Amino acid sequence: MEKISLIFSFILFVFVFNGVAQEKYDWTRIESENKEISVSLPSNFLVDAVKKDYDNQRLRIIGFQNGVQMELLIYDMENPKKYLQQLKVDGESKKIGSGDDGFTLKRTSSKDDGKYFADTILLASKNNFYCFIVTAETADKSEISQFLYSIKARGKSIFVDKNRANTVTEKFVSTGELKTSPEVSAALNQTADDSSRKVNYEFKKVAPDKDADDFSIRAPIILVEPHISGKSSAVRPGFNASWLGQNSGAATFKVKLLSNGQIGDITVFSISDRRILYELVEAVKRVKFLPAVKNGKTVDSEWTVNLKGENY
Repeated sequence: MEKISLIFSFILFVFVFNGVAQEKYDWTRIESENKEISVSLPSNFLVDAVKKDYDNQRLRIIGFQNGVQMELLIYDMENPKKYLQQLKVDGESKKIGSGDDGFTLKRTSSKDDGKYFADTILLASKNNFYCFIVTAETADKSEISQFLYSIKARGKSIFVDKNRANTVTEKFVSTGELKTSPEVSAALNQTADDSSRKVNYEFKKVAPDKDADDFSIRAPIILVEPHISGKSSAVRPGFNASWLGQNSGAATFKVKLLSNGQIGDITVFSISDRRILYELVEAVKRVKFLPAVKNGKTVDSEWTVNLKGENY
């Protein structure tokens, strides 16, 4: 009887363990409509399919799991390969394939004493520009490698590890089928409430260091960056698609991002050209975002930003 009980317990353990693993790795492979690229993301991903005229972002897909945030961004632009060639990126640079079917790739990674990891991959084809981003508390999260090794260009993995076994059971979806997530639509359509917001100017103070990220929290997701209407500037996909307009320079400010999706107090620490100060503050007020989430509930957070314009 004891032997049967032990066997039953072992079977139950295997069943529960496998169930947890399957739940943990419930991912979806997302393929571009033109079948140029594909990547896998946790199946609870969010979609922003509203085109952004200020930086030509056509589609953004965001996944979050176990403290790791993963993104695919697709941009419309003329001559993507030429743009990427001119973009200064510290890191890996290579060509994949050749001719009209080939890609240009640039990659930059950063680690901060093992406490922070970020990896950005920019990929340009003849007619399209793609950006893959992953951030995490440490570089040893399994979701990082799962995401990076899942990136494919024309059906072939751009990073290869022959010893790697893929344990993920993937669903499949085309970007052409994706619609903006209700949560994202609500954030984009939210009306700004200026009644309780304060704007502080502390030009003599040094901007505080960025607080350490708490990766148990889904960080706030900026959907519409601060931009100055009617001005033109170079797009910087995947890094900072913000700018200060044609009379560009630099600015540092902190923004309170409230749990209800509203912009809270704004503190400006520096700006190189005070003639555009009012316009900058108004641009920050127009920012749209998804609030940070902790334990399933939205929470307040702060966003410290260093903007650099085209001519800075």
